[in-house]
Order: sequence, then structure tokens, then C-alpha cells
Amino acid sequence: MEAVHEYGIAMRRQFAGNMEAALQSFSRAAELDPSFARAWAGMAGTSGNLNRPQDAEKYAKLAMEHVDRMTERERYRIRGVYYMRTQNWQKCVEEYSELLKQYPADNIAQLNLAACFGGQHNMPRAMDEARRAVQIAPKDLMARINFSLFACYAGDFQTCEREGREVRRLNPSYEEGFLVLAYAQLGQGQLPQATETYQGLQKLGARGASLAASGLANLALYEGRYRQARQILEKSVTTDVAAKQRDQAAEDFAMLAYAELLQGDKQSALAAAEKALANSQIAKIRFLAARVFVETGETAKAQKLAASLGSELQAEPLAYAKLILGEAALKDHDTKQALQLLTEAKNLVDIWLVHFDLGLAYLDAGLFVEANSEFQRCLERRGEAMELFTDDMPTYTYVAPVYYYLGRTEEGLRSPGAANSYWKFVTIQEKGDGGPLFQDAKKRLAELTPNR
Repeated sequence: MEAVHEYGIAMRRQFAGNMEAALQSFSRAAELDPSFARAWAGMAGTSGNLNRPQDAEKYAKLAMEHVDRMTERERYRIRGVYYMRTQNWQKCVEEYSELLKQYPADNIAQLNLAACFGGQHNMPRAMDEARRAVQIAPKDLMARINFSLFACYAGDFQTCEREGREVRRLNPSYEEGFLVLAYAQLGQGQLPQATETYQGLQKLGARGASLAASGLANLALYEGRYRQARQILEKSVTTDVAAKQRDQAAEDFAMLAYAELLQGDKQSALAAAEKALANSQIAKIRFLAARVFVETGETAKAQKLAASLGSELQAEPLAYAKLILGEAALKDHDTKQALQLLTEAKNLVDIWLVHFDLGLAYLDAGLFVEANSEFQRCLERRGEAMELFTDDMPTYTYVAPVYYYLGRTEEGLRSPGAANSYWKFVTIQEKGDGGPLFQDAKKRLAELTPNR
């Protein structure tokens, strides 16, 4: 009974958005009764919400060790958690869909079903399912956060903002409320307001400061302020390493590697990518590190990581493997091979980065119509670029170069829209450090509009 009581406290804390406290109570319940599967499942869920994927997967597997002690309803729920944390999204959808057929008012099933569709990158469907979860439990902060996030991913930034503000009203100290509001502001081009929101997030303890650092660094990269982003990330990663937050440290190192690449410092980028891998071997980190290896000419290292991703069972790591190999082929100007590999990746999982890479490949081949279509799709789906991995790691910086490359395709098509695309890119990064793309965009814009 004491374990059940502690579990009840954990659930109340989770619904209120107090994830660290919830994790402590779930952990206490598991200590009191090590065969209490729901406690382990709770630890998996809250670890995932706290962006600790390695812990989340570990606890999900521990929960499944006690499947014999579960009711049928619990089996559906906990198998669903297991599939979420191992990213088996199709099985995840199946488990929670079946559970909801039998228990239509199960708020956890409805909440997690939305996350499963999000994992499949079906953002409109994820948003619809998340809306139903809010209707079932209007005061559940996790339900509202999911609804807000999926609204942002689906490009409905007004709904994202409204729900984010409601979350902050219900719990002013919940970090995720600040996070989704900043995303909504970014999506609406309100960059000063997003900066202010991140600055408010910094004041909410260690987790808030870590999330804010990632957000501010991402925003700096979006605006071409590479040196400032580097300073933010170097400070943040020192804090993460000292606190033994290995997953967060890996993400910061991965973002730092990207910042170093944008500054043209290949050696520093390589070093940061290696440190990311030293802290985490999850699929996302291997993928991001491999992309750095491709860009710095370390093709053998990239291919090794691609092989490790290609040996996994789930569709997304397989798609990552194809993307890496496609990017390596594109680097070697083997456009035909690159297009084949990237198309295979798209057939596995239709993720935002596939369209970006396809646009680059078509542009390299001089196929301007096809390239234009891919970059237009990137802009139409730019909400997904808020978090390409749907895990609190901000990635909106990838959107800014789309305007530059869109201008290149329009210039190739002799379209008057090219000047406007270059102007948008230059406007975004006019306060930045002036990287190669920015300088080229300014030059092309001057040539297209000599009297401006």
C-alpha cells in the first residue's frame, strides 16, 4: 500500500508538470516494490519527458520484466510505453489504439497515442489526438503541452501559443510552458519575444537554465550569430558534464559541432562530434555526429556510424543511415547515387531533413523545378523543424538556409522571386557574423536588384 500511495503522489506531480518530483516518487515506489511494473513505467515516461532517453529505455525494459503481474489494461499501457521508448512507432499506435477501443476515456492512452503519431511524423494527426487528450483531462499539464507542441509542429503557431500560455497560467514554474511559447513566437517571426521567453526560462532552476541555453544557442545560430552560440553552448556543456547529464551534454556537443561547422572550423567541429558520441550513443547523436564527419571529410567514420544505424530494426535509424550515405555521395558530387539513397530514406520515414537534402541534391544536378519543390515543402513544414527529433532539442536553425537555397532554385528558373528569397535570408542573418551563405546571398541580391 505504501508503494501504491507513492505512485499516486507521482501521478499527481506528473499531471501538474513537476517532472523531477514525479520521477523521485516513481523511483520511491519502485524501491518499495521492485516488481511494481507501473512504477517502472512511470520512471520511463518521466525520464523521457526530462529528455533522458537512455534512462527512459532502461526503465521501460524493467517494466516489461513484470508483465506477468499486470492486468490486461496495464499490459496495453506498459507495452505502449516500451514501444514509445524504443521508437517502434507503428506498434505504439497499435497498442494505444486497441486500448482506447476498450477504454475510450483512458487519458494516458490518448495522450501517448498522440506522441506515437508524432513519432511517425504525422503531425496533423498527432495534433488531433492531443486535442482529444485535453478534452478528456483539461487540467492535465502533459496533455496541454503535447497539444501545444503538436500544434507548433503542424504549423499552427497561434494554437501553440494559446495553449502554451494556458500551461503557464496553470503552472507558472513548468519549464515546458516557456519552451512551447518560445517555439510559437519563433514560428511567428517574433524573435525578440522568443529571446525574452528563454530568458524567463533561465530562472527556473537547472533544467530551465539548460533548456534556455539550448534555445538561445539555436536562436543565435538561426540569426547567424555563430560566435555567441558557441559561447552559450560551451558554458552549457560544462554545466551538463559537471552535473553528469550525459544525454543533454551530448546534445549540446552536437549543436556545438554544427556551430563550429558554420564558422568553418572543421577541427573543432570534429572534436565536438566525438565528445557528443562519448556521452551518448543514441541514434540521434550518431546521426548528427555522422553528418559532421561527412562535412569534414571523415567519410570512413560517417560510414561506420551509418552501418551501426542501418543494423537497427526501426525505420527511423534506417532512414538516418540512408541520409548519411546520401549526404556522403552528394559531397562527392555523385548526384545519381545521392538521389537514390535519399529517396530510399524518404520511403522509410518522411522526415523534414530528407526534403532538405533532396533539395540540395536536385540543386546540385541543376534540376531547379524539383529542388524548388523540396525547399518549398521544407517551408510549408517548418513547424517540424522546431524539434526535428521531437525531444526538446531545438533545431529551428535549419530553416534559415532554406531561404537561401530557395533563392538559388528561383534564380536557376529565372524567377523574379529569387530576390525576395535572398532578401529574407539576409534579413534573418543581418545581425550575424556574416558566414559564406550570407555573403553569397548579399552578392546575388545586389546583382538582382542593383537599384535597391
